[in-house]
Amino acid sequence: MLQGTDVSVQEVKGNITLKKIFHSKSGWADLMPRLLSAIVLSAVSVFVICYGHWPYILFIALISFFVVFEGLSLARGSQEKPFKGGKLFLYQSLAVLVALIGGLGFFYLRMSPFGVINVFFVVLIVAACDTGAYFSGRIIGGRKLAPSISPGKTVSGAIGGLFFAVLLSFLLEYLFTGVWIIDTAFYAILLGISSQLGDLCESAAKRRAGVKDSGKIIPGHGGILDRLDGMLGAIPIALFFQFFAGENAFWTISIKDLFHVGL
Repeated sequence: MLQGTDVSVQEVKGNITLKKIFHSKSGWADLMPRLLSAIVLSAVSVFVICYGHWPYILFIALISFFVVFEGLSLARGSQEKPFKGGKLFLYQSLAVLVALIGGLGFFYLRMSPFGVINVFFVVLIVAACDTGAYFSGRIIGGRKLAPSISPGKTVSGAIGGLFFAVLLSFLLEYLFTGVWIIDTAFYAILLGISSQLGDLCESAAKRRAGVKDSGKIIPGHGGILDRLDGMLGAIPIALFFQFFAGENAFWTISIKDLFHVGL
C-alpha cells in the first residue's frame, strides 16, 4: 500500500493506463466519447426499433433529415473549390437520394415479417463490422486500405471488421432461430463490404469538402452521417435480399432457396 493512502500501486498503474488510453494523443484518444455516444445511441435505437409505431417513424424521419442536411453540405464541395451548376445539382440530388433510400429502407425492413429482428440484424452486423475494424486497425495496423481517401483505415481493419461481422451473424442466427446455415456468413460479408464502401464514399466526400466530420452533433463520432455512412451503404443490400425473401427474414434463408435456384 502507498504511505498515507489506501490506494494500491496496482490501482495507480491502472488509472495511469486508462488515462493513456482515453486522454492521450494516440489513436485511442477518442475511445471514451465514442463509447459514451454509442451507449446513448444504442439505448434510443433499441427502444424505437422494438416499440415501432410513431416513435420509430419519428426517429427515422429525424435521422433522415440530418442525413440530408449534412449530405447537402458535403455536396457543395470545399470553400476554395465549390461545386457549381450541373455538378452541384447532381451531388445534392445524390445526397437526397441516399437519405431517401436509407429512410425508406429502414421503414420497409421494420414493416416486413420479422421486422424487428431484420432491422436488428442489419444494424448489429454493420456495428460489429465498424467496431471490429476500429479495434483491428488500431491494434494490428499495417497497410492502408485507401490512403488517398481515408488515411486512417487499414487492410487489417477491413478484414477484422468482416471477421467480427461473420461471428456475430452466426450468434444472432442461433439466438433468433436456433439453427445454423453457412449462408448467413455470406449475407454478413456482403453487408460488411457494402457498409465499408459507404464509409469510404463519405470519407471521399469529406476529403473533397475539406472537413474532418460531416457535423458535430455526436461526441466522438462527428455528425449523423459519420455514424450512419455504413448503414446507408448496407441498406440497399438488405432491401435487395428481403425483396426475394417474402415472408421470411432474408438472412435465415439459404441462397439457393432465396432465389429458387435448383442445384
